[in-house]
Amino acid sequence: MSGQSERVIFYDLPSKGEPHCFSPNAWKTRAALNFKGLNYSTDWTDFCDLHEKLISFGLAPNDPDECIFRYSSPTIQLPDGSYVMESRHIADALEKLQPEPSLRLDTGYPERAQGIVDLLLRTVVVPFMYRIPDWLLRPEGAKWYHQERQKLFGGMTLYDFAEHEEFSGERAWQKAEPAMNDLRNLLAENQTGPFVMGSQVSYADFIIVSYFKFLTKIDKDGDAYGRMVGFDPSFEALFKACEKWYARDEH
Repeated sequence: MSGQSERVIFYDLPSKGEPHCFSPNAWKTRAALNFKGLNYSTDWTDFCDLHEKLISFGLAPNDPDECIFRYSSPTIQLPDGSYVMESRHIADALEKLQPEPSLRLDTGYPERAQGIVDLLLRTVVVPFMYRIPDWLLRPEGAKWYHQERQKLFGGMTLYDFAEHEEFSGERAWQKAEPAMNDLRNLLAENQTGPFVMGSQVSYADFIIVSYFKFLTKIDKDGDAYGRMVGFDPSFEALFKACEKWYARDEH
């Protein structure tokens, strides 16, 4: 692809300061774009502005069975002017736009990987959620994030989760252990390489590594990413094997 008219526009959430990608969902799309070598530009859009911007494009809201948020990042605009929202739908669209190199979406592995990561997001990440607005977001986006998550969680603040014995500390890691075992077993199925499919990288790897990449952003002295990859050597081996598709994160 070449030229402005053939460029994909990627609507990503910016970190504070010089913007960088941090969201695990956005990273799945960014890694897929990088893997395919597609020409794209990033439109950095804060949480607090995302809903209004995407509505202005005429997008239909997310299916509530797939996403609890009506409008979300990642979203892309394809070269034909159409928009696609939600990371898996975007992966399907990118595969259609440029079939090779293939993301291998029809293997069943992406669904298995996503199921595991969803469990990890609901356990390990919960006590660290306050770090997203406090460490990563611009002031307006941080304020919005705190307020909207408090509404979503029935009045509980993100700090409440960090201090609640049911969600924090060792209890969180105990809840996560079955999913971590599932991930270790998934990576052990094919012994020919570090990827889910052995020597062949696929979208399933990007689902997992995007979660790991997010953990690096909210890690303090190894309490998130460090502890996660310390569970099994295959976790960090996969992370390192995918590094080149995560190098571009600022534009």
